[in-house]
Amino acid sequence: IDKMLSVTIMNEMQKKRDCRVLLAGETGSYVSTYDTDFTRYLAEHGFSTENVKDFKEVKEPITKISIYAKYGLTEEFYESVDRWGDKIKIAISGNNWVDLTDEYVNKGNALAVVQHIFEVTSEDTVTFGDNYNDVEMFERSYYSYAMQHSPSDIRKCAKHITPDVDSILEDILRM
Repeated sequence: IDKMLSVTIMNEMQKKRDCRVLLAGETGSYVSTYDTDFTRYLAEHGFSTENVKDFKEVKEPITKISIYAKYGLTEEFYESVDRWGDKIKIAISGNNWVDLTDEYVNKGNALAVVQHIFEVTSEDTVTFGDNYNDVEMFERSYYSYAMQHSPSDIRKCAKHITPDVDSILEDILRM
């Protein structure tokens, strides 16, 4: 992601009282906050982050900006992010999360690279997802599963719906 655009977005979003920003680089993840509840939340969900005074301190290329909306993805919140939609790809990735990436960066393109490297077809690919950031991945997989708790739009994008991943994987292993 363009460095200047990233810094602009991150600084704008951090001014909002109900937003927190998580920046992903090629080798690490960064936050710039004194909100210990947020950093604890990230740690509890498996994120290893470095707290920087200012995002300008991050020297590595920026690959993703994740914005956490403390009170959920309200229309007002989404409008504040959507204004950059002509410059960056925006994908809802959870009840409180929006991911911003370069327009060609998505799970579908990443899956295409993996399929190419391992010479795997879409007919031999199983994917699981639960939100808007999974749609392109579903398109590259013959066996696409949306989680039962997903928004209805997402369930329509997948070929199958499942309440859990384990039961599907157990069926595959039994084949």
